[in-house]
Amino acid sequence: VVLSFSDLNLHEDMEDWYFKNQPLQFKVSNFLFLMPASEIRLLLRNNFKVTIAGILDYPKFKFDVYKNMKPGDKINTLGVGRYEPIYGNKWKSPKPGELESKMRPDSFRYSKHQLIYLDKIFEMCKRANVELVFLSTPLHHSFQTGSRFSDSIHAAKYPMVKYLDYTSMNYPDSCFGDYEHLNYQGSQQFSDTLFRALGLGR
Repeated sequence: VVLSFSDLNLHEDMEDWYFKNQPLQFKVSNFLFLMPASEIRLLLRNNFKVTIAGILDYPKFKFDVYKNMKPGDKINTLGVGRYEPIYGNKWKSPKPGELESKMRPDSFRYSKHQLIYLDKIFEMCKRANVELVFLSTPLHHSFQTGSRFSDSIHAAKYPMVKYLDYTSMNYPDSCFGDYEHLNYQGSQQFSDTLFRALGLGR
C-alpha cells in the first residue's frame, strides 16, 4: 500500500476534507458502502445535514454505476477512487506568503483526524501483513518545505515504514498543475521514477 504522506497531508486544512459541505456530500454518496457505522456517526455528529444529503444521494450514485458497468470494467472507470489527470494546466504562482505562512514551525497545526486514520491504516496493514510505503510527491520549487513535520511523525511513530520523499525533486513549471500537483506531463515523468523505486520496473 503506497500512501500519500507529506506536510500538506498532515496539516489541519485537511479537516475540511472530512467535514466541509461539498467534499463531504460527494464522499458519502460515493463511498458509503465502505463506511462502518462508527464512521457514519462521526460524520453525522460533525455535519448532520450534509451527511444525510450524501446518504440520500447514494442510491442514485450506485444505480448510475451499475447501469453503466460493462464486463471487464475497472473500478477507476466507474468514478470510485479514480485518478483524474491534470491536462494542459499551466503553473500559477500563489499569492506571496499564502502557502509559507501556514507551514511555519510556529504556526503549523496537525490535522487530528489525519493522524487518527494514519494510525488505523498502519495497524490494518500490520495485521494483514501488507507492506506500507509513505510517499511524498514533488512540490513546486517555490513551496518545498523539506517535509519537516512529516519527517518528525515518521521518525517518532513509524520508523519501520519505508518513506519515499520526493518533495525536493525539481521539475520545471511545465510539469505542475499547481504547487502540490503534477500535471499529466509531470506525472508521466515521475511515474517512471516511482516504479523504479518500488522495484516494479516499467
